[in-house]
Amino acid sequence: MLFTLSHASDKVIYLTNTSSQSHGDEYEIKNVLNKYFDRYFSEFKTLELCDFSDILQKTESTYLYRSIQEHDLEFSKVFGTQYKNYNFEIVYKDISIVKKIANVELLINLDYEYANADGNKSYIRNMDYTFTLEKLDDKWKITEIDSNFYEFDHFKSKVTEIKNSNNNKLGFIAISEAKEQKISDIHKMKEIAEKAQKIYINTEIVNNNEFDNNRDFRLLSTSYSYKPNLGKQYAQLYAENRSASLFYEVPPGAGGNCTNFVSQCVWAAYGGGSYPWNNQKTRSDIVNKVRMVNNVWHAGLKGGGGTSAWENVEAFWNYVTQSKTVGPNGKGYNNNSPYYNLAPTSFAEGDVIQAKFSSSTSYSHSMYVTLFLTPSHGSDYTRIYVSQNSYDVYNRALTDVIKSFGHQDCFIRLIKFSSANFNS
Repeated sequence: MLFTLSHASDKVIYLTNTSSQSHGDEYEIKNVLNKYFDRYFSEFKTLELCDFSDILQKTESTYLYRSIQEHDLEFSKVFGTQYKNYNFEIVYKDISIVKKIANVELLINLDYEYANADGNKSYIRNMDYTFTLEKLDDKWKITEIDSNFYEFDHFKSKVTEIKNSNNNKLGFIAISEAKEQKISDIHKMKEIAEKAQKIYINTEIVNNNEFDNNRDFRLLSTSYSYKPNLGKQYAQLYAENRSASLFYEVPPGAGGNCTNFVSQCVWAAYGGGSYPWNNQKTRSDIVNKVRMVNNVWHAGLKGGGGTSAWENVEAFWNYVTQSKTVGPNGKGYNNNSPYYNLAPTSFAEGDVIQAKFSSSTSYSHSMYVTLFLTPSHGSDYTRIYVSQNSYDVYNRALTDVIKSFGHQDCFIRLIKFSSANFNS
């Protein structure tokens, strides 16, 4: 059955189904799911909850995801991360229909713009979802929702914690309590963020990415400046199209591609390869370890990986921030401390950010700063935008990252780069 859908601006346009079974179950199921996502994303634009009663059956699963959304909308109201516009695409991976039960696996690709982002575009790619729908009174309704998208994890963990600490408290009650606690955390986070605007704990931080730490560079090497614009340009091209780059991709089971992607951005900022970074010069630079350090900090082409310092969160930090004669010249700040010990003005485009939960022993995620708005857009963390792989994200508000790592329990450390020596 052929099903065609166009989604432009904020309206879904359902084009005529050319199949003779134009009103068949699969078509109706896709209509329900498109309505679900259109209303879901429109809530980030209006900051008002929509009515889903015609397409959602209230179950513990659907209540969980609607409660997560209530929390996220409150966050957007408090921190000003409202959407100005959005477009989305649904990629259906599998639809299985047995009698009156349907199971659907799909991916969401979202393009959007924050209202305060001054025209800068953002996107998220390949958000995975699974749905179960049931045909009730001849109408398909969603009865189960699940997603591995990491921004939902903090809320789910709180629900599990409440259930486990209260003798398996009923799901609906645990979800409601989690929602109340997490919304309270939003307002605590806002209070902390407002105080952080006035605190400059790391007064030595400078934002031109060209500080001189007087390292003893080897004479046989050549010094290369760090150019954040090249790193940003690389991130814009390949945060989404990682498969279009020439680099090896770290699979999810091996830790994900986040630090591999960040290393590529840093490499590009030091002059590795050339735009659009999938040409013969780039391939030659990767093979010959140009702007890399062989067997220490180097990448792999398709089919083979790079070193641990290139691909692993902790190994990357340990390597780039250590004193060295050759290799990327990074200086680290705020290790093992909450994010609010870094004033919003501490960040700059081209910086690397790593995050973890306060309860974790090690950092688990690396991101590249691709946008830092001027003070006219505010003075808090909403001016800072990051890009990443695993999930593939471009210009995501740093506040959304802080939220997903536990609000005030989020630990963030910062790496700033300056001129460095390389052998080639």
